[in-house]
Amino acid sequence: MLTQIADLTRSEGGILFGQSFTAERVYFDFNGRLNEECNRAYQERYMQNPWSQHMETQPVGRLVLSDDAIPLAKLQQSAFYDEVLRPQDVAHNGMMALAARNDFRAAFNLCRSMRRGPFDADEQRLLEWLSPHLCRSVTLGFRIDGYLAIQHAAFSVLDRLSDGVVVLDRKARVLFANASVRQMAEEGSLRMHRTMGTHSPVHSQRLNELIGGALQGGAGGTMGLPRHLDGRL
Repeated sequence: MLTQIADLTRSEGGILFGQSFTAERVYFDFNGRLNEECNRAYQERYMQNPWSQHMETQPVGRLVLSDDAIPLAKLQQSAFYDEVLRPQDVAHNGMMALAARNDFRAAFNLCRSMRRGPFDADEQRLLEWLSPHLCRSVTLGFRIDGYLAIQHAAFSVLDRLSDGVVVLDRKARVLFANASVRQMAEEGSLRMHRTMGTHSPVHSQRLNELIGGALQGGAGGTMGLPRHLDGRL
């Protein structure tokens, strides 16, 4: 997507990244045709630069042209330009914050060479038209990551319970089994591969009936499971 947008706007390339100014750390980046060595130099030494400092106060979704943040002639006097921009022939940039929370920002940069010059009016309109779509895409990605983190945290809590807990999907396939259940499986009381069962066909059938009833919205029920060694429930 980054390279396609770059081609549409006659740009050298683009990058989408998430970073914390306080921690001075880049948490993710998707590089579309920009120089990786220059990107490393940025992350190691130049996260604080004239462009990023200007963008700290800009609202989400607004296209900001680098020449409005700092004149090119002044930018060329900086070490940031010498080490990060000049080696990859970047002189102009279209910048946009896509999401922000506290000091963390996800942002989009589209870089142009000096030969190409600043973005013209049509190219600016194209980037402004893309703005809400890019913001929604990043926000959706954050939500998915958040849901996964909640899911992993919930499973971590379940793993600490002394009671055995198994999470199944709607086809009765095992999604998660906590440590207590895994111990029961090691002792032979349960069998878990993709589905659940016991070494006793009769008890396996009863267990599957209970699971099937729960999947259909029933009240559930209880049963005893025989131990493999002595048959005790």
